[in-house]
Amino acid sequence: MEVKLGEIFLYSKHPEKLYHFLSFLLDVEVSFQSQDKIVFIFHSVQFVILASDKKIPKRTSFFSLSVTDAAELLNLKRNIEFFYYKEHLTSFKCEINDQELVFTDPDNRNWLVKIEDNLTRPIQNFEKPTEYVRNC
Repeated sequence: MEVKLGEIFLYSKHPEKLYHFLSFLLDVEVSFQSQDKIVFIFHSVQFVILASDKKIPKRTSFFSLSVTDAAELLNLKRNIEFFYYKEHLTSFKCEINDQELVFTDPDNRNWLVKIEDNLTRPIQNFEKPTEYVRNC
């Protein structure tokens, strides 16, 4: 059995602004747009931004994004800060803590970007199937 990630739904009071922000950061283009929905694909995952006047619930699904090294993480932070500067938006969070970047989007939704852990890799254990171990 194979399970894949289907769609990620993001509710927004300002879908155009949210899409503009995400397209700037992720370098994506709209694949479908209607009055109440914007769809784009990022690394084979479909993101659907839906217009909503309701308050965004505090309890939402959580996922993280990843980059390969600290330089990419710092570059992403600079891009986020530049976007907010360019759009004259002052209320945002963009912080790097230990190998993680936490930032807010225009709807004040938190995003997490981590550096991939390249010290974890598969090895063959002849008594058991392949397991993941950490090299020290």
